[in-house]
Amino acid sequence: MNIELKKILVEPKLMLKDFYHFFSNNYKWPRSYFFTLLPYQFFRINLDNFLTTKFQNKFINKYKKEYLKDKFDGAKKDGIVVNKQFIKNNQLLKLKDICNNIISEPSKHNVADEGFRMRKVDQNAIHQYFRLPSFKEGCDQSNTSEVNYVYEMLFSNDKLLDQLTFFSGTKVRKEKIEIAISKDRGWNSNTEWHTDCYCHTAKAFLYLNDVNENDSPFCFLKGSHKDIDVRYRVEKENLMNLIFNHDKTENKLSDPEVYILVKETTIKDKIYQKYDILKCAFPAGSLIVADTSGFHRKGDSNNNSNERFMINVTFQRGSMIKKLF
Repeated sequence: MNIELKKILVEPKLMLKDFYHFFSNNYKWPRSYFFTLLPYQFFRINLDNFLTTKFQNKFINKYKKEYLKDKFDGAKKDGIVVNKQFIKNNQLLKLKDICNNIISEPSKHNVADEGFRMRKVDQNAIHQYFRLPSFKEGCDQSNTSEVNYVYEMLFSNDKLLDQLTFFSGTKVRKEKIEIAISKDRGWNSNTEWHTDCYCHTAKAFLYLNDVNENDSPFCFLKGSHKDIDVRYRVEKENLMNLIFNHDKTENKLSDPEVYILVKETTIKDKIYQKYDILKCAFPAGSLIVADTSGFHRKGDSNNNSNERFMINVTFQRGSMIKKLF
């Protein structure tokens, strides 16, 4: 069958799929050419921003103490919060040892080795990523004591859940959080400036060793999460590139490995000049929580850099409809 004819025949099916998943935060972009050319993402970005902003204003107003209101006002403005000494020094060594034990015997702890998810450039680069089993409430014994200890440290106070909830614009439950232990050095696909999703969402990173400027610190363009016109422009140009500048034998819009990259746009230089870069070079025990709809990346490193050893916390995105309630 002619390739162009095949595309035309499958297009109605993709349009229905786009329509059905309009409110889904896991459905990052439209798959049909029709909705990609129309302002499909523009309406999604604006609707999600409206709902998230409304949620955040209510969230801030529930606090009576001014210093907490100021902290979340700052988070709303910048899109990122840094919690130094989230884990105290006397607890940090034990947590670090336990994490090393877990990743040395992943099968024993029912841990999934997902290091393959990152594309590496040179053979000296390191990317280890071990996803822990889900949090189990109460007396469930299916997780090992080591895995439970990691969760105990993360949820030892309300900071992590509150900040994930604030940035995501919806109540975050422990069972909906994905935890992974990672070690990084060198270039991989996260080194480029990118955005995770059209919607406001959140990730957190707990440093298990000191991270200096040359050790791949998490980097964030402060305030970029609020700039919905720029975010839409970046998404639009990336998706248009997929339509017109790729092998025409396949629909790259359906590729789940596609990254929305700043460098693929005509406004990249303006973006780099517009926002202040926060390089999260902080000591071990620091917790960084960010709205990853904003532009971010893994910082630079080289073969002489230290490994970036940390716990990754990702909120499993749901639906915009949840933000209505």
